[in-house]
Amino acid sequence: MNEPADEPLLPAEEALRRVPDGGVLHTLHGGLMIVRRLKHEWNEQLDSMSPAALARHTDKVRGSKFLASWTLTAYVNWTRQQVERLDWDSSTTAGAETVEIGSDVGYSSGRMVQKVRIVISSRCIHAYPVPE
Repeated sequence: MNEPADEPLLPAEEALRRVPDGGVLHTLHGGLMIVRRLKHEWNEQLDSMSPAALARHTDKVRGSKFLASWTLTAYVNWTRQQVERLDWDSSTTAGAETVEIGSDVGYSSGRMVQKVRIVISSRCIHAYPVPE
């Protein structure tokens, strides 16, 4: 995939994994920043949890979780495409958009979900799986 000339190249997954929680994973051409939220990332402990424990670990407080297949690279690429589709830029006011994916993306309150909410606030963007 060729990157647009005005878009910086995305770092390798290894480099993205070093970004701390709340840190910038990628800055888009308009100055918008895709930030990392660890609470929405899959971790190996979730693989062996009972359904009740999984529900607790993916609730609104601890955060819904993307499936392991949603690497940080995939997350940044998908989010970047959605920001372009939504025509968001640095003048976009705070808000959110929910996108139907059409396939499983993660867990919310222990349930598999197929939607992702993208949130923009103060030029920062993050996304997470949602049931509706």
